[in-house]
Amino acid sequence: MFFEVIMTDYEVSDSTLKILKNFSAISASVRLRTGTTQRTVSAAKSMMAIAEFDTAWPMETPIYQLPELMSNLTSYDRPTLTFEEKQFVIRGYDSPSHVEYPYSDPSVVIVPPDKNFDLSDPVAVFTLPAKAVAEIKKFSQVNNLPTVTIELDGGPLTSILVKPLDEKNPATRSYSYPVHAD
Repeated sequence: MFFEVIMTDYEVSDSTLKILKNFSAISASVRLRTGTTQRTVSAAKSMMAIAEFDTAWPMETPIYQLPELMSNLTSYDRPTLTFEEKQFVIRGYDSPSHVEYPYSDPSVVIVPPDKNFDLSDPVAVFTLPAKAVAEIKKFSQVNNLPTVTIELDGGPLTSILVKPLDEKNPATRSYSYPVHAD
């Protein structure tokens, strides 16, 4: 195996759990790399996310069923991972139990490109509250709208629409969630 165990225990922070939960909504598989910058991409390669963990991930780790791993992690209070040669061992604070969770075969995990984006001059900056994300996801599913777009009106007070749509049939139903530039 190509894994080199370099650290034994890793306490998974609330921030890291939130990032992994968001990643699992994009793709069921992920390859976590050594370091703080992590990426995922959807199976259709139509959506990519880049996030910063607050604590560096200790080793490259392919995970095929990220939602399942998340269920195991969130079943414990303050989960800790022990990295072994072929698996994680998941433990919780003040619990005698553990879960042995094997790493995936790297060939079955979708890997995003090593592409960096210049964020020094963004077109728009806005905050999308968790409640809005949940509503957008709900109406996207209800109306079978597989793609989410972000549209700017270009006016002096830029308004932004987060808008799920069906690219194959754009004349079908629509849903919009307005947000304001920060």
